[in-house]
Amino acid sequence: MATACTEAPGDADADTSVVEPGELDGACQLNERVGLFSVVHEANYSAVDGELTEAVIPATIVQATITEGGCQLLTRDNPFCDPPCGAGEACTHAGTCIPYPAKRDTGTVTIDGLEVGVVMQPRADKRYFETTLPHPVFSPGTAIRLTSSGGEVGPLELSGRGFAPLELSTTTWVAQAGQPLVVDWVAEDDGEARFYLTINVDQHGISPATLVCEGPDSGSFEVPATVIDALLSAGISGFPTGHAYRRTVDSVESDDGCVEFQVRSHRDATLEVSGHTPCTADPDCPDGQTCDLANQTCV
Repeated sequence: MATACTEAPGDADADTSVVEPGELDGACQLNERVGLFSVVHEANYSAVDGELTEAVIPATIVQATITEGGCQLLTRDNPFCDPPCGAGEACTHAGTCIPYPAKRDTGTVTIDGLEVGVVMQPRADKRYFETTLPHPVFSPGTAIRLTSSGGEVGPLELSGRGFAPLELSTTTWVAQAGQPLVVDWVAEDDGEARFYLTINVDQHGISPATLVCEGPDSGSFEVPATVIDALLSAGISGFPTGHAYRRTVDSVESDDGCVEFQVRSHRDATLEVSGHTPCTADPDCPDGQTCDLANQTCV
């Protein structure tokens, strides 16, 4: 985590150059994250957001069914309650209804080390966000620090790093059974950021699976063929999605659970699955096939 700084939290005119690099403790353990703050670099804009809850939301709980080569296949089973839960309740995997985990605030949130000082108060729904920022909002090699004054959660202190925006060598990925998927990008040689990707090929499945991978910012990552096979075997429907990130991640334990801070640059990829044609109407399909609209898949 970041070390303390002389500027008081909430000082928008603080000198961002005085932020000292703090230790990066990495992501929260699976299914333990109750809060996430992000500094996001998209292709055309930069933004900051954050949200905390008092507990993990049951519907977000996933299981790692396969782990190999820096990748995990995460599956999610939707909780089922009979009778259904009422308003303001959440269904658990044990089939019981509990109060829906409430939003929490952590007081004033200050982020130093960006191109401008960011000071956020919780909104009426206790979310945090700031979208009127310069783009890009961080520079390569800079230390970034998030602190909060404390409220229902906290105070918090978390660290991040600035880096160059992610540039993919190609924005089209092809997933094929029995073949590894190789993703290439322009590496950043001197930074502490890591490469992260997510792939989803089952948009309409009852128990969808998501492939997540993480590795060094080396410029190339190979998703093992066995993991691709497991992903495709879990089901294919709709329009596949692929996302790539360069990011740093820090985390800290609060009374409610783990809170994470990500600084990330994100790029979309066009994901094609060999043998699968997504559709929204029959003309999207090859000759002899029709569009299964419910699953957005040519059959």
